[in-house]
Amino acid sequence: RVSNDLKLVQVMVYPAAVKVYGETLYVIKALTALRKHLFADKQAAYQEAGDLLRRMTHYLTPASDNLVEVVKANQHMMLDRGLHSPVIDILRLSLERDTSRRAALHDTAEKDADSAKNPRRRDLFQECYNFLKTLCCNEPEAQSKMFPLIQTFADHVGIAKL
Repeated sequence: RVSNDLKLVQVMVYPAAVKVYGETLYVIKALTALRKHLFADKQAAYQEAGDLLRRMTHYLTPASDNLVEVVKANQHMMLDRGLHSPVIDILRLSLERDTSRRAALHDTAEKDADSAKNPRRRDLFQECYNFLKTLCCNEPEAQSKMFPLIQTFADHVGIAKL
């Protein structure tokens, strides 16, 4: 019985794993290619990058059709392939702040969050952070790879809606 159950699990997981592996490789290439269009602030690039990130985040989110064991395997595979690298490269793009709300407040105790000058980029950054959060959830190896990037992440602290 155990042998049959193992065979069944392998058959069920294998096609899904192949699909996620192929999509991971595609998304790495696509995000890398999209970076220059994002830098040029092309609307279509924001839409495509956001769609790709949401799809990959879905593979890392436990659900009735996405068991925790499958999510773990997806985390390891995406991390091993380096999907986090082009995501982090996107987060290294400039996200300028509008500090006028902060500067207008005289009482330092009531400082408000800065708004992003480019809301599309801010929204894409949020998708990047959503992906990285799910990639790192209960995954110490992923967390250790993110730790050296704390300053990059800290640069975005204090931006409203991010």
